[in-house]
Amino acid sequence: MQRQELADFIDLKMRAAADVDGSVEIRRDSRILDDLGIDSIGVVELITTIEDELGVSIPDSALVYKNMVVAGDLKDQILGAVAGDDGVR
Repeated sequence: MQRQELADFIDLKMRAAADVDGSVEIRRDSRILDDLGIDSIGVVELITTIEDELGVSIPDSALVYKNMVVAGDLKDQILGAVAGDDGVR
């Protein structure tokens, strides 16, 4: 899977996890809890879903939950954890 395909996949899963109607745009600066309604348990469920569907394991050490305030941060951390230094581009 190419990096853009992975990014699109994460967007799709984030939209599915969000507690918003389909007309709401999920932007990089959308706040995970306040704008999207995804609480900490929802973030864990989102990451687990991505792991299961991609057949990967994202170590907890690769994610800094306190830095996951906006959608772009969450997406970047998941991309970095899945892609690694020499992974998906």
